[in-house]
Amino acid sequence: MASNVAAMLILGLLLSVITLMGRSTIVSSGVMERASTAAIERATSRANTNFTIESIAVFGTTVTIELKNTGSTTATDYTHMDFIADYVGGGSTIITRLTYTEGALLADEWKKSSISPDNLEEDTWNRTEVLTLDGRLSSSPDTSTTATFAVGTPDGVTRTISVVVDAAINDILEVDQGQSPKIIPVSGDIYAVPYEGAGDDGFLKTVEIASSGEIRDEELDSLEFDTSNGETPDIIGISGDVYAIAYEGNGSDGFLKTVTIATDGQITDPVVDTLEFDTSQGKEPNIISISGDVYAIAYAGDRDDGFLKTVTIATDGQITSPVIDTLEFDTQQGREPQIIPISGDVYAIAYRGRNDDGFLKTVTIATDGTITNSVIDTFEFDNSNGEEPNMLPISGDVYAIAYRGPDDDGTLATVTIATDGTITNSVIDTLEFDAVRGVAADMMAIANDVYAIAYEGSGSDGFLTTVTIATDGQITDPVIDTFEFETSNGQDPEIIPVAGVYAIAYEGPGTDVFLQTLQILTDGQIP
Repeated sequence: MASNVAAMLILGLLLSVITLMGRSTIVSSGVMERASTAAIERATSRANTNFTIESIAVFGTTVTIELKNTGSTTATDYTHMDFIADYVGGGSTIITRLTYTEGALLADEWKKSSISPDNLEEDTWNRTEVLTLDGRLSSSPDTSTTATFAVGTPDGVTRTISVVVDAAINDILEVDQGQSPKIIPVSGDIYAVPYEGAGDDGFLKTVEIASSGEIRDEELDSLEFDTSNGETPDIIGISGDVYAIAYEGNGSDGFLKTVTIATDGQITDPVVDTLEFDTSQGKEPNIISISGDVYAIAYAGDRDDGFLKTVTIATDGQITSPVIDTLEFDTQQGREPQIIPISGDVYAIAYRGRNDDGFLKTVTIATDGTITNSVIDTFEFDNSNGEEPNMLPISGDVYAIAYRGPDDDGTLATVTIATDGTITNSVIDTLEFDAVRGVAADMMAIANDVYAIAYEGSGSDGFLTTVTIATDGQITDPVIDTFEFETSNGQDPEIIPVAGVYAIAYEGPGTDVFLQTLQILTDGQIP
């Protein structure tokens, strides 16, 4: 009897082991099958991925690479692409992997700048399309040395290219009679310049600026977008070839027009659509994107009060009438407003308020364009003078404002704005970057803690100065470097990066619009 029981126990144990082995085999088989499938999918994706490097430009710290998709695999995961640089800077070999960003380029960062023609699937790099990558190095590659760059897709397909580094070119172009110019990149070497031209009419021209800084001697195309009045225009890209221009039009009313600019710089005539967004007054408008088809315009409205409006602009340029919502954010004065995003639905507006003092307000704009009917917070950042403020994010909650301060001196202040819109009731730091004159300043990030400010200085000449602003808002005194880029007249300048150099659009001698390219090194020195 005991032997029978023992036999039964042994048999049961044997059956259990066999069952467990079977289950383990099934589980292992499933894992192996899934792993095998994933490996096959990766191998297939890699086999179907192919691209060529069409061009590369290296000037100063900026690298521009154009890639053509010649395979059947599409790409949308740009964050996991590789961008590696191997070059000589300051006599030393530097090998670095650049970090992907979607914001303004800082040292050792790269971003996806454009896809052309991007007609099949928006923001997807499809077969035959050209993907343009812009990178910024921590140091300028030494002239006449060879720099090598490698770009890789997320599935491991890599291409490399080497280039001998040439010296950048400083160039200048007289565009046309006019004033209050803006400049915006269109595609590759093509840029658009709206301005107030002859007879105060609104004009738009396209120009070509090579990555070396060389400017083509003649315009590509021109459009008179308003034959009555087109003062202080501000331009923004909408989708593909469509752009919107907000400006002070006939009778000083606020107007919004959409236009089409092809990647080769050709401008379609006539305009796509027009909206008179304020029938009383619409001076000094500043337009930004909110979400999807929704855009916001801050401007000086009736009696120069500060107004904010939201509008709908479809991707094909059609503008919905009427506007979505309106907020009078300052009932006393709201001149020269500039609006920037803070976090989520929170936006900040810097402007010249009552008694020409400098003011900062935060507001809430929902993604559907609804504006909360009260400001979040208000801060008077300069109680003596705060004209033509230009605001830029520095790091986290820290922002910088360059403006015309007391006695028309060029002034820079840093402030704290929390993500909920609360403004700390004191400036972090201030710097008088020009003790003689600093009018209509325009500021941009260069690299790390270095920033450049273009402005109208002494004698109304054009000046460029570089400063250091730490991530905590502390501003180093004195400035790093200063350069007088226009010795006759340099009013209303706007500065933007152009591959390895920088371009400044401004009103120059003879009340004409000028373009000038120049270099700014990553340490702030202006050669």
